[in-house]
Amino acid sequence: MSLDETKKVKVRNLCTWDLYVARIESNGDFRIAAKKSVSIPVAEIIAQVNEGNRIFAGDDEKGTNARVYIEDEEVRAHLGFDSEDTKEKQEVLTEDEIVRIINLKTFSSFKENVEKKVLHQFQKALLMEVAIKNKLNDLAKVQFIEEYTELKFEK
Repeated sequence: MSLDETKKVKVRNLCTWDLYVARIESNGDFRIAAKKSVSIPVAEIIAQVNEGNRIFAGDDEKGTNARVYIEDEEVRAHLGFDSEDTKEKQEVLTEDEIVRIINLKTFSSFKENVEKKVLHQFQKALLMEVAIKNKLNDLAKVQFIEEYTELKFEK
């Protein structure tokens, strides 16, 4: 089945700041507001990934740690981000996953998950934002987050 490259699909910004992207398929730039979604033509998404734009393609051009999440299963599968055969899913760090991590019972499993999954500055900023929003009240975890992210935990 072929993909309709003219249709638009939602792309969600996973960062706590706006992203600006130079179009490849047409002229100009577009903005994806912090933690918001925009509709983008499939052809533009494919072009961004093919060009290796880390905002879309992630660290490995398979969407790992991408700054945006393509909210369309068919497009993610077409790009090789998700696989029906292997049941693999694109690795992205969402607010829900951060909430799961900060709620882990043991400090060691919390620390291990943070060090394994929170790798980039945009993820560190999201970790801090979610910890504050969820009123994290565990001094050891707060201190570790401050040290790890080099950001201040301010309520």
